Amino acid sequence: MAGQIFRFLIFLMPRLMGLVFVVFLSKYAITSPEGELIINLIPAVVALCVAVLSWKWPLPAGALYIFGAICYIMLVK
Repeated sequence: MAGQIFRFLIFLMPRLMGLVFVVFLSKYAITSPEGELIINLIPAVVALCVAVLSWKWPLPAGALYIFGAICYIMLVK
């Protein structure tokens, strides 16, 4: 029984963390100045699309998360 719960949490945790990340990005987009809301919501919408994809196809979505992290590192550098 405990093994099934652990396996379910391992299965569910990356998807929930993706949704938490979307909420985090949206929070900062909403606090942006007037007129910049749509531009600042684009990363949240992209992250939401990847989070939704991760429910059906976890491996490609994981690759997209890694690709997004690499792009972010190159952008911030």
